[in-house]
Amino acid sequence: TSYFLAPWRPQDTIRIADEPNEDTIAQTAAKVRAQARRQKQGAVLWFLAPLVGQLPAWLQNRIDNDIGVSPTRATFLSAVLNLVIGAYGIATWVAVLVGRAEPSVVSNLMPVFLYLTIESLFRLGMVNATGEPFGCAYITIPITLTREFVNSFSPEAKKRAQRAKIFRSLDNRMLTLRDSVVRRHPNRPVGPGDEPWDLEVISELPKDHWTLNVTGVRYGDELYVPVYREVSKGQDGRPRHRFRLREEDPETALAFKYFAVYTPEEAREVYRQKRYLDTAAWLESFPYLWGLTDAETQRRLSEVYRYDAPYWTRWSIIASIIFGLCVAYLGLYNRHLLPALFGLWLIGEGALRWKNREAMVPSVLGHAFRPFANEALKWAPVIPTERPERPGKP
Repeated sequence: TSYFLAPWRPQDTIRIADEPNEDTIAQTAAKVRAQARRQKQGAVLWFLAPLVGQLPAWLQNRIDNDIGVSPTRATFLSAVLNLVIGAYGIATWVAVLVGRAEPSVVSNLMPVFLYLTIESLFRLGMVNATGEPFGCAYITIPITLTREFVNSFSPEAKKRAQRAKIFRSLDNRMLTLRDSVVRRHPNRPVGPGDEPWDLEVISELPKDHWTLNVTGVRYGDELYVPVYREVSKGQDGRPRHRFRLREEDPETALAFKYFAVYTPEEAREVYRQKRYLDTAAWLESFPYLWGLTDAETQRRLSEVYRYDAPYWTRWSIIASIIFGLCVAYLGLYNRHLLPALFGLWLIGEGALRWKNREAMVPSVLGHAFRPFANEALKWAPVIPTERPERPGKP
């Protein structure tokens, strides 16, 4: 391939600078070949999307990053495929019951087809509500357990356990963390060659949003501008960021292009916000479980997370009734009394909850999930903050 180059005009903006030599040409050629290879693999996997959607969510996301197959669409197609298979099996079983067909292998596998139908409906509802991929349980569980078993013997397993211990102790420390704020005494000399300053802040946060001599920092009713920054290590080995700020006239606030409102508790609030967003990721992925909890817990969750309490209460009732039907059928089919009674109890409880669904009556099973909801509420901000919108219903 031949390229003809012309001198760059000074009035044009240089967006990407490239130096043509053997190395850069080889790198560009390798990227083009890799992209072409991924496109060919992606075209093949588009036909295999119903099978890709059966895999665990983390594996679907990895395939999406490597090849570009949408995990949400793969989950949807796989759920539709399983729903068609399950509906065919149930229709065959019903035909045998009414005498329109002879018993066969398909009719004898009615529990399998019933499970496929229920799981497919559930996965379709979840992918529509959250926009996240969901794999099939009968494939996700074995793959995940095998992965965890193999990883438990890897050198990283001990490091993960140590990190988990550090995070638990980090929670207790960060929730009480506070910056050190010292005002300069009027009689204290500034020092030769130093910028005049009036306030000193020592923090574990780097505060990258504080630009020296540019960012206006409001502390209480006073206005400051950072003039000095220094990084050192504390006695515990953690970095300490020292800032010195000069007081400015509040009337000159309009002269600053960027502003930051500062409190000494900023570090703990930043950490709480991070944990809040991390918690929201898994809490909003399993909203049907919180529909089993009491009305007060659901109300508090809906105040600080994207959680629609009445909507998911109804879905939790429907799911528990369907699950009860499956358990009761399997218990009666195999003549096991306890599973049959448990399934009938789930159906009865679901019917009572549906009658009083507006009051969000909890399920007895909700006691198992209430501690997780309380843990999520632990990281909720005092005043709900705006969070980035995600696709799907709240």
